[in-house]
Amino acid sequence: MSLTKVSFSMIDGASINVLDYGADATGATNSATAIQAALNAVPSGGELVFPAGTYLINSQLTVSVNSIRIRGEVPYLGGTKIQANAASINLFKVESYGVFFQNLTLNGFETSSVYGENTTCKGIVFQRGNNTKDIDSQVQNCFFDQLETGVYGIGANLEVLNSTFQRSVHGCYFERLAATECRGFVVNGNRFHIIGGVSTDSSVANATAVKFTSVAAFMNQVINNYSDDAKFFFVGPCGHGTQISNNLIHRNRNTAIKILASGDNSDRVSGGVVGNVIGNLTDTAAYIDGYGIYVDGATGVLIANNSLHYIRAHGIWLTNSALKNQVVGNLINCVNVLYATDGAIYSGIKIDSGSTFNNVANNYIQQNLAGGMQYGINVYGDENIFSNNDVYYASGATTFFNLDTTVVAYGSTESRWYAPRQEFQNAAPSTGKWSRGDIVWNSLPTSGQPPGWVCVTTGSPGTWKAMANLA
Repeated sequence: MSLTKVSFSMIDGASINVLDYGADATGATNSATAIQAALNAVPSGGELVFPAGTYLINSQLTVSVNSIRIRGEVPYLGGTKIQANAASINLFKVESYGVFFQNLTLNGFETSSVYGENTTCKGIVFQRGNNTKDIDSQVQNCFFDQLETGVYGIGANLEVLNSTFQRSVHGCYFERLAATECRGFVVNGNRFHIIGGVSTDSSVANATAVKFTSVAAFMNQVINNYSDDAKFFFVGPCGHGTQISNNLIHRNRNTAIKILASGDNSDRVSGGVVGNVIGNLTDTAAYIDGYGIYVDGATGVLIANNSLHYIRAHGIWLTNSALKNQVVGNLINCVNVLYATDGAIYSGIKIDSGSTFNNVANNYIQQNLAGGMQYGINVYGDENIFSNNDVYYASGATTFFNLDTTVVAYGSTESRWYAPRQEFQNAAPSTGKWSRGDIVWNSLPTSGQPPGWVCVTTGSPGTWKAMANLA
């Protein structure tokens, strides 16, 4: 006896095809009821398959079975599209764990939206129906378009991989469930395109590619993503173990990376913002806006080896009592780019009053544009530590390193323009090229002898004068 399609789909582990339950792949009629019936028939360990086509839905599709796969037969555009046919719905609501999405295009209702403005639908919402935190699910090779939020996760442990988000208010939006931990979110290898873009509409003013709203957000990874034309790329806490690394962030319209205070005393903020490339290819005014890395009250974050180019405002800004952060080895090239419009009001690194005990070392700040930035490093916070920072051609700046007269700083606050070469020898140099201001300290100081020598004329070896003899 031959098996019918319906009876075959009930075999353990078999794929269930939405067309067998009456779904319409032509996009002519609503398929929500048929798709929900197919979802309800998928056993744990099973799979729901969407053949290529467009499926209209006017109500939420709810996933309540654990450990299933939901996939389109054909990846990316031209494959399987789930199209909202009503405003303010979730296309999928996942209330179970272990749910894997692949090869789906999810489109919102507001199909005329160019920048994500006034969008109302969410693509996939993960929130356990039994009020526990562990999502343990994955989204891979999917395409999200014209949505208020592409992937929304409440809880912990969710991967979003190799997907595309465009013309939306938020790409990925995560928060914790009640007082549980917001951890284990991995956003890796995705593209975020036109997340708010150049729109001035208030509905996309805070459009963000990846956003965490929870305190106690830690052990998360936002890595290897590409973003262009987003208002913000990342906003949220960077708790211990969190990595925001190796992202290429192009044409951010407000701030590329904004690190917030945890707000939870049980969570020591000690993640890393490392190896990101931020900025623009040129100084074209239409593509320039915002800040590079904005540390808003966070503590203990490692900000290292980032490359920032053509930034409108500050390259790196520590404000609102940002404490004990490590700002190390960053390349900051051409900030305050729209100085002709803004005036010289932005600096390579800015530390505001109340932001203290930060270590700023081995950063290279360069200004190639005529006009220039306010300062290479501008410091109003007390008791910060500086070492080996290099400011090169801060065009238009009257001071390469500005230290407010009311604060104390530790270490070296000099740049290549002012930092003398210092060595230890037993006599003034007689060979080599030296610059005015270089110092050679006496390696064998004794009473009645100078403690060192100062170069007063640049040359080879230049002109040297002994310091006053020791008593």
